[in-house]
Amino acid sequence: MGEKKSSVADRFAPHALDVEESKRLSAIYHANGPYNHVVIRPLIDDTLLRNVRKEIMENIHFTEKVTDIYRIWQTGDLANLDGLDAKEQKMLHYLHELRDALYSEEFRAHVQRITGCGPLSASKKDLAVNVYTRGCHLMNHDDVIGSRCISYILYLVEPDEGWKPEYGGALRLFPTLEPSFPAADYCLSIPPQWNQLSFFRVKPGHSFHDVEEVFVDKPRISVSGWFHYPQPGEPGYDPMQQDSTISTLQSLSMKRMDLELPKSVPHTVARPAPLSEKDLAVLKKYINPLYISEDGIETLSKQFFKDSAIVLVNFLNDDAAEAVRRRVVEAESQPTPMNSSEVSYPWQTAIPPHKHRYLYVDHDESGPEAILPMELQRLPAFQRWIQRVSGLAVRSFTQWGRRFRPSSDFTLATSNDNPVLESNLCLSPGTRIADTNNGAYDVYMLGDEDPDEDAAVYKGSEQEDSILLSLPASWNVFSLVYRDEGVLQFIKYVSRDAGSSRWDIFAQWNPANE
Repeated sequence: MGEKKSSVADRFAPHALDVEESKRLSAIYHANGPYNHVVIRPLIDDTLLRNVRKEIMENIHFTEKVTDIYRIWQTGDLANLDGLDAKEQKMLHYLHELRDALYSEEFRAHVQRITGCGPLSASKKDLAVNVYTRGCHLMNHDDVIGSRCISYILYLVEPDEGWKPEYGGALRLFPTLEPSFPAADYCLSIPPQWNQLSFFRVKPGHSFHDVEEVFVDKPRISVSGWFHYPQPGEPGYDPMQQDSTISTLQSLSMKRMDLELPKSVPHTVARPAPLSEKDLAVLKKYINPLYISEDGIETLSKQFFKDSAIVLVNFLNDDAAEAVRRRVVEAESQPTPMNSSEVSYPWQTAIPPHKHRYLYVDHDESGPEAILPMELQRLPAFQRWIQRVSGLAVRSFTQWGRRFRPSSDFTLATSNDNPVLESNLCLSPGTRIADTNNGAYDVYMLGDEDPDEDAAVYKGSEQEDSILLSLPASWNVFSLVYRDEGVLQFIKYVSRDAGSSRWDIFAQWNPANE
């Protein structure tokens, strides 16, 4: 009697695996864009799924993971449930039934009929339970790694109260402007629902998606994973389907990003020289006098030589800071453009979104409507000050004024090929944005990039010891960092709870050849 109750067919909703149903879903799957996908609801027997949810809530330990690309509560890989002792297996009995149902011959055949993907591995089970709480998110990526063929997510949100779209946590699909280059904005949002399965074909250069931030104090629970191509020794195994594709992480380092914005256009820097009285008079209009006195510069230079970094609070003088504050506060009081079509000159949207997303203005921005003091770093006097403080002769620099909007913007960790001097004048007057729980912080960390790792999982919280410098979003703070080759840097995604944008002026100063 027990065996019959737990048979594969009994674990699914009535008629979920019918051939006619797979034909109906196949037509939808192949017609859907921006790439082939389908949504099935309900999929699993309701009683079974409720029992699974109860086990998850009561018997599973979750670890919070915060990286450049996500914030999430996650279990380990559930493929090894068979390796648990008898007591632990009993505590996760229904989850075990669910896993076996999803990877059963019957359901794999159903997926094959819907997608036309061909054989799927019976031996490689790849899944985990993920819980997104308030503020959790997953940035844009394409899921391409190894032998993944089909990506899926089964939602176990609260079954009776339901999940409203305004709660966030939607799966969002992005079109591509060209292969491996997603557009700035998603074109389809799929909100979570109880007992809903969404899946799509993992397609190199096309299957870009993210998970919208969760905005409420409710758990967005899901079981997510992948069906893989057949493994060695299985029917249908094809070595050409193994590790032969370009992952998101690898595509970040590809040099053919002709559409990428912003463009890096270097500008000439004034030759190093002692600061003249005229230089000091110019700098006094902007900078705190403590940082441009002879003693102040000498102190900063020694500190930079020792630490390869300095962080200066109250960098702009009172008058200059107040003028910028008024402009930023006024800009924050206006509706924030979120879709790239709403962004107006001189601001532009940084793309592609699997690398970064923020608003920016270029080097030459100036005039009465300019919000950020972009002219400061164009001044020969400031360029001589940078070289004096750093002790480095600089041949060129590039700068951008940036706005990182809440519930939208970030940069992912990327490395540099050559040493570079980086400055950041952070001009974010909000109070909640300074709370690092809300993101928006600037991180430098040791790089250990493996080209075979997936961008979605390539950094974990266990690597906190590799962080070299972490700076919260702040008001009127200037940082200068010597970034050696291979050092990773990113701006963490800005949560809606930050309440306001991160504003900064970021510059890269290229040292002259020895």
